[in-house]
This record gives sequence, structure tokens and C-alpha cells, in this order.
Amino acid sequence: ESFALMLTKNSGLKRLALGDADFGDDRVVLLSKGIAQNSGLEEIELDLKKLSATGARDVSIALQSNQTLTKLKLARNALGDEGVAYLAEVLENSNKTLVYLDIADTGLGDVGATAMARA
Repeated sequence: ESFALMLTKNSGLKRLALGDADFGDDRVVLLSKGIAQNSGLEEIELDLKKLSATGARDVSIALQSNQTLTKLKLARNALGDEGVAYLAEVLENSNKTLVYLDIADTGLGDVGATAMARA
């Protein structure tokens, strides 16, 4: 929770790379609260963080509010079609700042690819 609070207060932070930090869906929900309220963050690297569609949903909710993020890396997480569809919906309807999204090796299938193509 203190990490999420730091993100809400620190608008000078431009890039967040969590390296080998052990994460998962339970921690990304807290991080997403901070991302939603941050007004300076431009890039987040969440690759290989053991995220599922639930984690993608939480990140998507944050993207609805955050309008500074331009680059998001979610590669090598088990997001599947459901998780990618959450992201696609936000890109289509509310977030217009994200220009780079890495979803390689996330279990993306035809349904998720179609949703992303519409975004």
C-alpha cells in the first residue's frame, strides 16, 4: 500500500521498472490505484509478473484515469483473451495516450486479437 501511496504523491517519476520483483494479481491491484492517480508516469514495465486476466483488468481500470502513460509492457503474463480484451476496451473508449503496448507471450488468441484490432 505504501508503494501505491508513493505513486499518488510522486508526479516526477516518469518510468517504473520493477525488475525481478515478485508480483502477481494481488499486488498489481494496489499498484493500479497509484497508477490511476499519478500525473507524471509515462512508462511501466510489468513483464513476467505472474499476472492473469484479473491483473489486466486492474491495470485497465487504472488506464481509464491515467492520461500520462505512453508505454506499458505486460509481456510474458497469462492475460489470455479476457485480459487483452479488458485492455482493448480501455484503449478504444477512454485512454488516448498509450502508444506502446507489449502483450507478447500472454496467451493472446483470436478473440483478444480481434478486440485489440478494434481498439
